[in-house]
Amino acid sequence: RSSRRPPPTAEGNDSDEDQPPQDKAEADKQARLAALIREKSQLRGKLQKFQDQFVKDNNRRIRFQRDILPIDREYKQYKKVKEAISKLTGQEDNEKGFGF
Repeated sequence: RSSRRPPPTAEGNDSDEDQPPQDKAEADKQARLAALIREKSQLRGKLQKFQDQFVKDNNRRIRFQRDILPIDREYKQYKKVKEAISKLTGQEDNEKGFGF
């Protein structure tokens, strides 16, 4: 008896570890996309909360770069995440530079 597994065949092989490379790549892409969407949602919540508080405190909407300085790092990360999502989904030119 041999403990070696027979080579995979096109039929009857349902093991995840024997996925064709393109299926694994697609699964990795989908997992990355899901993680980016979660991160985008979290960042969007922080940005919205900041914006709402800014309006309350200043009686006006955010208009200037200096207005977002306290949350600039999150805003830049949000833009990067949006860009990465666009690249993964092939929608690169749909939403450029329109606020949060």
